[in-house]
Amino acid sequence: MLAGLGVVGVVGLMLAAVQAGSHYLTAVSGTVLLIVGYVAFLFLSFIGYAFLYQRTTSRQDADFVVVPGFGLIGGERVPPLLASRLERGRHVFEQLRESGGDPVLITSGGQGGRAAARAPRHGHAPDRSGLPRRPAPS
Repeated sequence: MLAGLGVVGVVGLMLAAVQAGSHYLTAVSGTVLLIVGYVAFLFLSFIGYAFLYQRTTSRQDADFVVVPGFGLIGGERVPPLLASRLERGRHVFEQLRESGGDPVLITSGGQGGRAAARAPRHGHAPDRSGLPRRPAPS
């Protein structure tokens, strides 16, 4: 709403500058109008892209499910963002398995060291996830 009032104000300023006959005020208000128009164009482009992107379909035959990592809170607790990523990755993994695929779930990130050593004690180990493990290729 405030942006709409700003656009109306800029157009009003432009009209007042033309009415007053001031070349300086007309140039300033025209420049402001162009900047506001450019920002409005970018905003509408973003909205249009979001609208179109929402309607694209994703591939249903993936070979890999990659889950981006995120640090642990205090080196021990899983933050909500990581938990939601892991849960979504598991959901996609299970969907691909049910459709007859043989996907590989890859978790990335993390610092290793103490956080990796503490993970099994806090229930975050891959062995406790219920997902099948594959040996690393030799």
